[in-house]
Amino acid sequence: MDALGQLAYTQGNYTEAQILFSESASLFEDMGDTHRLSRTLNHQGMTALALNQVVEAQDTFRTALNLAQNGGLIPIALSAMVGLAAIQNRQECNLQTLELVLYILQHSLTNQETKDLARGLQKELESKLSFQAIEAAHRSAGEKDLNEVICQLMIRA
Repeated sequence: MDALGQLAYTQGNYTEAQILFSESASLFEDMGDTHRLSRTLNHQGMTALALNQVVEAQDTFRTALNLAQNGGLIPIALSAMVGLAAIQNRQECNLQTLELVLYILQHSLTNQETKDLARGLQKELESKLSFQAIEAAHRSAGEKDLNEVICQLMIRA
């Protein structure tokens, strides 16, 4: 069902995608499959964001991030983090969001889909920030470890 949800999402049928991702998430939760559940929750979060359901998207990404972090599923955690960065960008463009996006882009376990989303956010954020802020974000993005970034993100999100 997750694959069908992804198909519906790419076709712009977000309501159908949301239903399919929800059913898929319930199935994976019943199975105790936290890997697939956290991945599906990220898809569900992106769908909620596309439907402008920001609170639901935020809750879904936070749940996915917690599951992924606890399960050592770093690529999935990074995907949830880019979803939360997208929400932050909608609410307020700031230096911390750019730092988060740059951290995600620099991480060795970031998958291509997540990198593509992060690059789009990077362009958008950098178009709104000063040159000095952009330089500061680039300097500080590589100075933190994953757990520190997640802790800061969960406080802000």
